[in-house]
Amino acid sequence: MIVNRAVACAVQVLAQREGFNMSKYTDLEHKSALEQTIYWDSTSIDTPEKEYEYGRYLERLKDYEEAMVYYERAWKNGSMPAAYLYLKGMSRQQETIREEKQAEELRKTVFSYYREKKESAEDYYRLGTLYKEGIGVKKEMDQAIQCFYTAAEDNFGGAFYELGIVCLEGLGGCEKDYLTARKYLRKAYDAHWEEAIFKDFEIFQGQFSEYEYQREIMEAYSFRLGQLIRAAELRKTAECYQRVIEMYQKGFPGDTGKKRELFIRKADKYRN
Repeated sequence: MIVNRAVACAVQVLAQREGFNMSKYTDLEHKSALEQTIYWDSTSIDTPEKEYEYGRYLERLKDYEEAMVYYERAWKNGSMPAAYLYLKGMSRQQETIREEKQAEELRKTVFSYYREKKESAEDYYRLGTLYKEGIGVKKEMDQAIQCFYTAAEDNFGGAFYELGIVCLEGLGGCEKDYLTARKYLRKAYDAHWEEAIFKDFEIFQGQFSEYEYQREIMEAYSFRLGQLIRAAELRKTAECYQRVIEMYQKGFPGDTGKKRELFIRKADKYRN
């Protein structure tokens, strides 16, 4: 479906606005993670709202399987935001709910919830992802872009990320625009959307010497690897081990070969 030209133009304009600063992300994430750990160590998880928030905390720590346990609990106790993240988690793990009729009803219920809610930037972002992926509704990329644009107006990182993908891949009638895509990804990372810097670095096809945010990608890689190792050592599942292996196989950004052999050995440790 072709997006209307006003939306396509708005995508370009929003990316040109000033104000991104890729530098403080990792320090802030460390501080936030510590504060959340202290909070949850002393908090009872006894309501659907707390089950949902605890699931989000676990997901930020890359403890995906355990996060799904709490999303499912919260969803079955009436939390639609938890149902959304449960569906997204099932999609990420390429799994399906056993009863397809139940799954389809849940998808439609979640879509209806966000179509009516639209109270925050995150609501618009989530509605946009439902339109983009066709969850509970027919895929409509023009509607998705409009939702992402609305959320980005309120500086929501996930919306900037999705608009970057729109420009990078030329979705919804927008022309492919490498420079605008990178501006959006920078804005997304500055708004604490972790995946943005990995996607931005991917554009360079791993050419570290040409990348202008070398310190940031090294810090982001180390931070993510540490989280994945923690989850693997805590849960000891094949899925957790595989995520660590994949990170080691990618290699440390900018490595000239000194760490490569070490990383291969570390990956082999998790295979065994």
